Amino acid sequence: MDKFKVVMNLVQKRQTSLGFGLIPLLTAGAEHVFSTFAFRCPCSEWSFLYGTVSLLVPAAALLLLGYMLSNKTWKLFTGLCLRRSNAFRFKFICGCLGVFLQITSTAMIAPVSWIAIALLNGVYFECMVTGLNVTGRYLCRERSESCRVELHKLPCDKTSIPSAEREAVLTTIRAQSQVLGWLLIASIMLFSLLLTCVARCRSPISYLQLKFWREYAREENNFFDSYASLHAKKLAERNIQSFFEMTTPESEPTPPRYAWEKISSFYKFKTMDKYYSTVHKYVETCKNPQNPVRILSAKSGDISNPAALAFVDEGTMMLGVAMDKFKIVMNLVQQRQTSLGFGLIPLLTAGAEHVFSTFAFKCPCSEWSFLYGTVSLLVPAIALLILGYMLSNKTWKLFTGLCLRRSKFFRFKFICGCLGVFLQITSTAMIAPVSWIAIALLNGVYFECMITGLNVTGRYLCRERSESCRVALHKLPCDKISIPSAEREAVLTTIRAQSQVLGWLLIASIMLSSLLLTCVARCKSPISYLQLKFWREYAREENEFFDSYASLHAKKLAERNIQSFFEMTTPATLPTPPRYAWEKISRFYKFRTMSTYYSTVHKYVETCKNPQNPVRILSTKSGDISNPAALDFVDEGTMML
Repeated sequence: MDKFKVVMNLVQKRQTSLGFGLIPLLTAGAEHVFSTFAFRCPCSEWSFLYGTVSLLVPAAALLLLGYMLSNKTWKLFTGLCLRRSNAFRFKFICGCLGVFLQITSTAMIAPVSWIAIALLNGVYFECMVTGLNVTGRYLCRERSESCRVELHKLPCDKTSIPSAEREAVLTTIRAQSQVLGWLLIASIMLFSLLLTCVARCRSPISYLQLKFWREYAREENNFFDSYASLHAKKLAERNIQSFFEMTTPESEPTPPRYAWEKISSFYKFKTMDKYYSTVHKYVETCKNPQNPVRILSAKSGDISNPAALAFVDEGTMMLGVAMDKFKIVMNLVQQRQTSLGFGLIPLLTAGAEHVFSTFAFKCPCSEWSFLYGTVSLLVPAIALLILGYMLSNKTWKLFTGLCLRRSKFFRFKFICGCLGVFLQITSTAMIAPVSWIAIALLNGVYFECMITGLNVTGRYLCRERSESCRVALHKLPCDKISIPSAEREAVLTTIRAQSQVLGWLLIASIMLSSLLLTCVARCKSPISYLQLKFWREYAREENEFFDSYASLHAKKLAERNIQSFFEMTTPATLPTPPRYAWEKISRFYKFRTMSTYYSTVHKYVETCKNPQNPVRILSTKSGDISNPAALDFVDEGTMML
């Protein structure tokens, strides 16, 4: 056990390096699965486009995923749009670009790995090159004329070119692809080495101090998560207990918004300082922690990290936070349930689509083909969208009692708030249907059935082919026609290539739009990155405590009533929140920079002067319908996992 503990401690200390090594392995596995089971070169005029999309679009999707999984991305963009005084300062812009380049250097690992491994494989490059007629002059030099004319058919062995000549051309193309792959790997590694050497060379701190700083950053992050969870738990328990017991809440010190802003900024090390983080500098320089004022150095909020510490903040993204205790792992799963839920939905959808396409989907190969394929592609996606609405807690929180608020129905602000919340719900509910459509397009059988069911597509698909291809196009998926097998396979391969191109473009466009929307939402967030992190933790803890206290209070009330009925005695006094109190805490909460409340429950218990007899004197603003955009997905965690 001692040796096992030593190994686990080593893994924990080297989690960033191991994470950077694990990403290429996972990418290589994904590329191998795709190239083996899904990639089929159409061997037509679509070859170049299909090969290019299959090579580059998955890499672009992995790059966007890298940005979305990086903590630094959200630390950079959270509240950025509200810093208008710094927006046009040259130093501020350079600092933002520097941090963005650090994020990009980490996010580029997976896409570069995909491109390099795909080039070493050779099938993508082979499909691309044979799809370009201009390459025939070089590849088919000193060869037969049929090589140049039928170059695009080489990967499918559909040509009249002698087998030895075909194999020689394809071997040359694969050799070129592997040369490009090895050159890409070597150039990226050399570039990374040079950049790291320059960053270390310009580091303002020594090697051992940098080693200590890395250890301090890891420990501070762990302690922050621990203390944030503990403080959020205490605050949530106090608020829920005060609400159900209808008592005045006890005082609970909570850091103000300005303090959160200070510790959420990026920290730039200075040789004259002795601080290792923004938290370290804040606690050392704040004269009155109970009532902090804006007297801290303006330099503490510099946007750029020292380049030598570029990857310190990325360790948690690569290989988890703690691997030595099962309890810590389970706590991590609990804290990341929303992200894990969003990742689990596409996997479950992919499994369901695979089962349906394998065991249930059978193209009729008749005039019903287009309708059948369209329904099989879109209707399950619509059903998943409706299911997403039904499983979302926000849907029922929005619609419960909505028809009775007639006085607000025609208020522009109320309508905009409702639409905003509905768009948040839709963005979450769209994950499963978009996953279904994208995976179905990558599969290709639905699109194949749809296209062959349209007679108008025969003019394009059966161009330069026999007349029977155009007449009996709808029978192609079932092999019910007299068309030669090679001609039938060529048409179907072209259709599947078009389907996969649409699938990859859909995935990339959805990921890009999601990243941009989330960046805009974070950019306009009224709270800082670490306060938002604390808020998420508080929302989770409050939800758990509400369920616990609601169950306990309901049990006590039910037991008292039933006991009083059967024993025919006067019921004991048991304080129960009135209807108006329930209305106040059931509304959506909008954060305001001047307040220190984290939910409607928190605001209610803090502002209600007489919990035993609440009156309608609370601020009307507490019932605003909209959540802050940066917290769009906080309420959806219980739905996902």
